[in-house]
Amino acid sequence: TDLLISTLQEVEDLSPVVLSKAEVGLMPPGSVLVDLAADFGGSVETSNPTSPDNPTFVVENVIHYCVRSLPSMVAATASEALSNALLPYLIRFCEAGFVETLRANEELATGLVFFEGWVTHEKLAETLGVKYVDFRESGE
Repeated sequence: TDLLISTLQEVEDLSPVVLSKAEVGLMPPGSVLVDLAADFGGSVETSNPTSPDNPTFVVENVIHYCVRSLPSMVAATASEALSNALLPYLIRFCEAGFVETLRANEELATGLVFFEGWVTHEKLAETLGVKYVDFRESGE
């Protein structure tokens, strides 16, 4: 392939590697590989996060573009999209309250990392070696 765009990203962990260096080597010389998950570990073995100042590098004769936080390159558009996505959630928080909204919405609850001084993100608690607390079981 002449252009490969990898977008695979785990929500709660580093991105799994789905394309090996050997597989990248099978691409035609001069091909372009874009790894949008590079700042989360990368989903391609040959990926390394880059910056807008130095966005590309070559491995196995394949040009790699792995700029961190790519949406920041189009900040106004990204901000508008983020605002549109967050507004319904903010309205829910205002109408029902913080804790009740989280208890009623698993989608939102999975984004909670700390609550009342406790680590409420299981993977983070495991990584830090601290106690995990389910916010639903807190006193509130």
